[in-house]
Amino acid sequence: MTTASAAPAAASEKSLVRGPTGAHVKIAPLNGLGCPANSVDVALTSTNDAFTVTYYRYIVLTGGSSVPADARKNCQISLKVHVPQGFTYAISSTTYRGCFFAVDSTDGNIKTTYHLAWKTCP
Repeated sequence: MTTASAAPAAASEKSLVRGPTGAHVKIAPLNGLGCPANSVDVALTSTNDAFTVTYYRYIVLTGGSSVPADARKNCQISLKVHVPQGFTYAISSTTYRGCFFAVDSTDGNIKTTYHLAWKTCP
């Protein structure tokens, strides 16, 4: 889950407990072997203060009959975030959940990077 803090654009005003009405988040194009088409979803909470990104088919395999490309996957997603005029959003925290099944001395790791690009739309 990614928590996005909603606050009025004016720095002197207090933070909101609830996100602004009219906010929405949509997925733009996906890129990467870890996220085939239609395998990622985003949902804004009912309070408009956080969103969840769900990966339905992000599977990494090693050993057995897997090929080297199965052992390293990536998924680049772009989100279109809309908030009403006068508000801004920022990512304040993230939480990751998933399953990891290993035998013997197998290990794994996850690496996440973020790139935020802001574009003001009319």
